[in-house]
Amino acid sequence: MDKNLLTQWLLASPTATIRYKTMLELLELPENHESVVAAYNEIQQSGAVPAILNQQVEIGKWKYPQHYYTPKFTSTHWSMVLLEELQCSPNEPRYQAACDFMLSITQKDIEKYKNTGFTCLWGNIIRYCLYGGWSDDSRLQLMIELTAESLQKGKCSCEWNWKMPCVWGAARSIWGLLLIPETKRSKLIEAALQTGFEFVLENANLIIQKKSSRFEKKTHQNWSKLSFPNFYHADILFILRLLKEFDQINHPQAPHLITWLKSKQKTNGHWQGSSPFRQRTYPEMGGPEETSRWITLQAVSILKKAGR
Repeated sequence: MDKNLLTQWLLASPTATIRYKTMLELLELPENHESVVAAYNEIQQSGAVPAILNQQVEIGKWKYPQHYYTPKFTSTHWSMVLLEELQCSPNEPRYQAACDFMLSITQKDIEKYKNTGFTCLWGNIIRYCLYGGWSDDSRLQLMIELTAESLQKGKCSCEWNWKMPCVWGAARSIWGLLLIPETKRSKLIEAALQTGFEFVLENANLIIQKKSSRFEKKTHQNWSKLSFPNFYHADILFILRLLKEFDQINHPQAPHLITWLKSKQKTNGHWQGSSPFRQRTYPEMGGPEETSRWITLQAVSILKKAGR
């Protein structure tokens, strides 16, 4: 498929975030370009972002107010995961209030139990709270330290993964820690990122080669799908997104993953996306074509970065 036609298809998306990211990542327009600014403003004013924000039942809280994790995937935690992906303005008061709520309600586990078995959760919270500008908050700093220690020392061992190191937990931990600017990363965080990447890349390569991993009793079917949104799980595309963000897309263990991704491209130039939780989250996220646009945008952006 002609690159121009592919770009036009992405720019024809009714999802403003897809158009916004296409202009920044593929067309390489500056953030102050008129079209980029217009798309960003549209993200805030129409579509999924205001629809999700308007579902708050109390300031900073979605249904149910004291159960941030349920119902999946529309309660407070999951709504915030989506809002960060969608590029909601981090200064939006309702977004800010939700960051504060999530840091407060999770502090009991963080402080008292030192629970390292839920870093898929902690990593996501770190991600959207750092995006919201809460980097100096002591509650978030404690969560970051706990997550980095879990990633570095135990590769995110989890009771839900038979107390074995968890590849999904490691991927989500990396997702959060990557938003810490390089100049503010401690030695622990840098070491955790390096250890984490080696761990997830080793296992991702085993998965695409259909080889057994001592950390995967049974390889989940979602690994081989191209999914968006990913809430707590990871797939090969998500691992490549992490590498791209870490500016390590040419890592020695990346080529097989990139080749695998390239092999999934359809004859029309698109990638077919999967949305395993579509019926359980916000309908404003769009139908199958929008999911495929999300996946195609991410895939092309990765391949572009890799020179492929």
